Amino acid sequence: QVSMISGAMSLQDFENSVSTLSPDTHVITYCTIGYRSGMEARRLKHTYGLNNVSNLDGIVAYSHALRRVEQQQQQQQQHQGTSNN
Repeated sequence: QVSMISGAMSLQDFENSVSTLSPDTHVITYCTIGYRSGMEARRLKHTYGLNNVSNLDGIVAYSHALRRVEQQQQQQQQHQGTSNN
């Protein structure tokens, strides 16, 4: 579980609970670079009749994007701190 996003569940856990979901529940799949999760997203749509399945572009891209957002937030906070002085 090295590349686990907080609040995410494993594929096995998901498949154990998929019968409780509405077909319109938003499901997001991901893997390290996005290839396997793209195939899995298609399988989930066809196998379980889910209508709202998205594929995250991989945990690596997600991590880089998240890091950029966090850096921007820190810069804004620093700027606000200096402009308030």
